Amino acid sequence: MEKEPLEINYVFYLSLLAFSIFFTTLTVTSVPCSKIYPKAFFLFYSFSEIVLEVLGVALLGWLTKKKFSKKLYYIFIGTVFLFFIRHLIDFFVFKISHHEIVG
Repeated sequence: MEKEPLEINYVFYLSLLAFSIFFTTLTVTSVPCSKIYPKAFFLFYSFSEIVLEVLGVALLGWLTKKKFSKKLYYIFIGTVFLFFIRHLIDFFVFKISHHEIVG
């Protein structure tokens, strides 16, 4: 009996992970702070949270694909993509509001 391979869209979830880490790094490093330790702590915390978030979303996606209809799975993936877009919008709004306060 051959074991069934795990069907996970690695490209989608790894790109979600990479872009989230990229924009989080830009956000945390753009905050003015004279000491490096708070930035390092918040980067570590943010990276840990992103990894847990993407792993959780991948698990939910796998369960949705396995237990429910394809239509619900595609709705789930679309919703995850919209939340990713929300992260991007949040980054740019933060940059604009931070520039208004500092500049």
